[in-house]
Order: sequence, then structure tokens, then C-alpha cells
Amino acid sequence: MVSATAKFFRGRSPVRDGRMAVSVAIILLFSAPGAASDPSAAQLPPLLSAVNNYRANHDRRPLTSDSRLTRAAESQARYSARTGLLDHTGHLGLELGKRLDAVNYRWSRAGENLAAGQRNAADVIDHWSESPSHRRVMLGEAYWEAGVAMVKNGDGTYYWALITATPLATLGK
Repeated sequence: MVSATAKFFRGRSPVRDGRMAVSVAIILLFSAPGAASDPSAAQLPPLLSAVNNYRANHDRRPLTSDSRLTRAAESQARYSARTGLLDHTGHLGLELGKRLDAVNYRWSRAGENLAAGQRNAADVIDHWSESPSHRRVMLGEAYWEAGVAMVKNGDGTYYWALITATPLATLGK
């Protein structure tokens, strides 16, 4: 099964200033469960490169990789592969904003795309580009940084995660 989800947050980091993140768009789709394995490093640079190529084709600046966003994306991709769920509420019931706070990323805006079933980065981008909410996560002009991950579960299904965000320090730039 090929599926995808997208979610957006706006506002300040709820842990840092007490404001709660607001969910703008949620799409939840499910895929078959299986046991998770370690992420495959071979697909990570191509996924961020593919996102940046997509952004360039739409006159957007490239996103820079952030290790904290990558850790959050890896955690969500592992959770998805283990549970078979494409859900923006991850391990321990944490939504994206709280997962970013947990990796000490101070954010002002953030978006997340999840997918399952695609076998390479180009197919993931093609799939996400068919959905307005996924395009917003990939093309958001306010987003400066990204983290990407891919995990292959025991059934051979690939689970993908993209987190785009704006650090709190760049607000107003």
C-alpha cells in the first residue's frame, strides 16, 4: 500500500513560551504493520536533494539539513515502521511540536510529511507533490531547515519522514 500524511504547526515552541501549537492540516492514512530495522543511509541524501530540487523548480531556496530535525524524523519513521501507522502522534503520544522540543529544536513553524510504500526518494516526492498539504510542507517559503529519514520494516515496506521547520531565531527575517 502506498500512502502519505501531512501536518502543519504554527506558533512558538509550546515548551519554550507556553503557547500551544495549532494543527492546520491533518491527513491520517494507515499501512500494514511490521518490525522496524535501522534507517538506510543510502536514501537520506537523495531525499533531501529531491526536496530541494522540487523547491528549486518552484523558485524556493533550498532547505539546510539540521541534525535535530533528522533525529526527530528518524524517530517518527522508526515508529511508523514498527507500528505500521502513518500518524503525526508518535512514540509516547507526542505530536510534532513536542517531538521537536524533545530534540531541543526551538521552532516557530514546522511541517511534517510521512509516507509508506515508495521504494525511492523520487517516488516519494512524486507522491507528495500530488497533495496540496504535502506540497505546502515541501514548498513553504517560511521553512529554512529540514530533517529526513527512511526506515525499511521487516516486511520490506519503506517508511519515509520529512520535517521542515523555521528556527525561532529566524522569525521575522
